[in-house]
Amino acid sequence: MLGSNAVVALVVATVTWLAAAQRWTVPPAGRDVPTPGAAVERPQGTRAPAMIAASFDGLGYGFVGPQGSWAGRNPSDNTLAVGPDHIVQIVNTRMAIFTKPGARFGTTGNVLYGPVRTNTVFKGFGGACETDDNADAVVRYDQLANRWLIVMPIFRRGKRRPDQPAPWQASEHAYLSPPGIRRQPGPAATLFVPPPAPPRPPALGGPRERQGFPSRFRPPPQEDGPWAMCYAVSTSPDPLGSWYRYEFLRPLFPDYPRPAVWPDGYYVPTSTGDTVIQKQDCVADRRRMLAGQPATEQCFVIDSVSFLNNADLDGTGLPPNGAPNIVMAAGGAQLKGDFEDDGIYAWQFHADFETPANSKLSGPVKIPVARYRFLCDGQLTNCVRQPGTDRHLDAQGDKLMARLVYRNVNGRESLVAVHSVATSAGGGGVRWYEFTVDSGPAVRLAQQGTYAPDGFYRWMASPAIDRAGNIGIGYSFGGTPYYPGQRFAARLAGDAPGMLTLHEAVLAQGEAPQTNTLRWEDYTQTAMDPSDDCTIWYVGDYFKQGATDYSTRIGAFRLPALLNKGGLRPGKYLDLNALAREIGISRTPLRDALLRLECEGFVEIHSRKGVRVAPLTLDRIRHIYEILAALESTALRRVATRITPETVARMDQLNREMVRALDASDFARFYDANLAFHDTYLNLSDNTEMVRQIHLLKQRLYDFPRLRGFVPEWERASVEEHRSIVRCLAGGDVGGAADLLRDVHWSFSYQEHFVRSYYHAQSVAAAVSG
Repeated sequence: MLGSNAVVALVVATVTWLAAAQRWTVPPAGRDVPTPGAAVERPQGTRAPAMIAASFDGLGYGFVGPQGSWAGRNPSDNTLAVGPDHIVQIVNTRMAIFTKPGARFGTTGNVLYGPVRTNTVFKGFGGACETDDNADAVVRYDQLANRWLIVMPIFRRGKRRPDQPAPWQASEHAYLSPPGIRRQPGPAATLFVPPPAPPRPPALGGPRERQGFPSRFRPPPQEDGPWAMCYAVSTSPDPLGSWYRYEFLRPLFPDYPRPAVWPDGYYVPTSTGDTVIQKQDCVADRRRMLAGQPATEQCFVIDSVSFLNNADLDGTGLPPNGAPNIVMAAGGAQLKGDFEDDGIYAWQFHADFETPANSKLSGPVKIPVARYRFLCDGQLTNCVRQPGTDRHLDAQGDKLMARLVYRNVNGRESLVAVHSVATSAGGGGVRWYEFTVDSGPAVRLAQQGTYAPDGFYRWMASPAIDRAGNIGIGYSFGGTPYYPGQRFAARLAGDAPGMLTLHEAVLAQGEAPQTNTLRWEDYTQTAMDPSDDCTIWYVGDYFKQGATDYSTRIGAFRLPALLNKGGLRPGKYLDLNALAREIGISRTPLRDALLRLECEGFVEIHSRKGVRVAPLTLDRIRHIYEILAALESTALRRVATRITPETVARMDQLNREMVRALDASDFARFYDANLAFHDTYLNLSDNTEMVRQIHLLKQRLYDFPRLRGFVPEWERASVEEHRSIVRCLAGGDVGGAADLLRDVHWSFSYQEHFVRSYYHAQSVAAAVSG
């Protein structure tokens, strides 16, 4: 009989082509209280990195789509959202739509639409939303309703008008934002498709920057009418379909919006400006917007607080009925020279759209955390080092970064927040927190950590929580001798608190410095894939060699399997009804995913008997070894120019970790370090399909079943083979290392006696003998 861990493992593997088999573990009592060392700077995790399931360049340098070529501006203001069949990206003032594998498309990253100005979605609507194209537009996918949301601020004041709102100031009551267009939203409008634009050469000197230090953005002289916030809500999961549009007038500058999806509303915090310490927290009536009905927006104004983030719901697990939205901010105040704090500050936003006078924003409540100092002492500072240039980069170190992620996993409500902090090693680290939400509701610290495994810079992060409770965090990485790029680290539910246990994966390796401006991104972005609720998408910037401005890289990450701990055996038939109930999905997506797993060799589907874990025969193992020998050796040769002394040192460190695990008879630790050894160079490859196939084949060999025991002679031999590979790489002989992989390490004839011993020791000799 299959145990519950095995059941969850197979189903999540089936639905997402991986497994997250360990159930969420509730921290024991007392762990909510921060203790000394609770956020110490941790080394790299020893688990294998998250698998990069997809990776492609989005909007940026050299991008060409159906509507022409991309025109860049700094900073990128990178945002991303993912639906069942599409990926929507907005970069500063431009947007594009890409394919995603699903019911409609079989490939990732083919551009369907764009680049176009973001205000194209408001074509025919009228008002400032149609005429003004602004930076800081953000896209979200509302997983609860299967709709898209685009929020675009208007940074230029319009002409004075009789219905504009009177000045707002900090108050205990909410202000109503007047509608900008009469009778909005009107009929849903199909997304306008501009004719193709003629190609044009890239602008000399790189993208145009918003000017106006010390402000992030200082608008030019303008009228004395209102600013505005524009909303577009799709009528279906197809972003190329129709949209409802809304405009709400604001008397305060609406900078840096960070939309968040909550059951009762679309929450949008903004900043009045960088020369005043004042924020606005607004909410629009989600229910009416989804129905295309007249809707309202209401806002609170808060003085003397840092940038706000509202809880953004991942997945379809709802908070308790009527639960307020949680709002958080870091402490400190850059304008006052206060760069340190030991708290995260929380508010509760209860919105009442029927009686706005009853809306309430309560707080803040200080949640004690380990003391931190803003990376680079805050925003718009010349700080993050780059090789080959005196130009340093901004870190936006004074604020919690988007998103503040909320997830309800089997009744356990949690929030994850991140920001960039200074570290003792002299670089920058990602401080991350997980909070729990109790009845009341009360927000408590569950765990915290600072990810800073060395003296380089990791900054401007964005987190996500998958359906199993695993946490993934993408971030910028750099510091001499590394050009700025993008990486991703993660932890699995139930791992030791405070640790990102998965070694970081490299999404984009920078190839050149950014020299035209200190402004770097302003933010990166994660997004959950609604198709499986486990794949984490992420986008950030990097520079290509010889480029005049930035490129963006979009990646999809799947966290590696913990998989079954002995419950799944070849030949076992699966109870599909029990599996569907256990994971909380219907039989239809389960069936579709099982068909995929059958193609990949994990299961067999028998029309009358059901589904069983596929037996692993000796011939099948031989074939897998032959494929892995060819693929891994090829992959290593093709990343030869990307292998650095750090790469070799990391591989040597992991091989030593394997020895320590052998000495301690800790097979799980040995297994994780072994996978991480190979992933150190595999993750340098830009051929993500090759790397995906390698990971799938290894899962088939080792994860179904996940074998626990040692064949000591084989493990010791593997360590020696790894040493030989490391010696070759240290001497610059990549070809020799690749030959060792092909002719020794993954040679079935060389390893056959070990293979037979291993599977015989696990009592599956009958299946292996074929």
